[in-house]
Amino acid sequence: MRDLLFGTVMLSMPAAAAVILGHSMFPAGAGDGSGDATERAALDRRADDAAVFAANCAGCHGAAAIGTLRAPGIVPPVAPPLGEAALRGAMEGSLSAHDPVPSLSAQERDAIIRFLGLHGATGRTG
Repeated sequence: MRDLLFGTVMLSMPAAAAVILGHSMFPAGAGDGSGDATERAALDRRADDAAVFAANCAGCHGAAAIGTLRAPGIVPPVAPPLGEAALRGAMEGSLSAHDPVPSLSAQERDAIIRFLGLHGATGRTG
């Protein structure tokens, strides 16, 4: 996994994306021992989803999905909510503007949609 250096703090790509977007990947109280197994599983899934995005999308769209010289931003405020159908279409290769299309499993596409949904790209959160 790629890392980014912020000052003297080294952050993983998903953590860097969360910092740049001003969001936390984890709800308040996370890691303080107060969560149950369901909450921990949800936190693990968010971290896994962020890792899938980092491995497959961040190289072109940027760690925070706000765009690079290689590909446009795909999250607000740099892009309007694209919606789940448009995001899936891009990942499945049905949109000609997305080239090259990464080879993603259905589970990886679902993980990326969940990650982007947390940051407003689907028009809904969660």
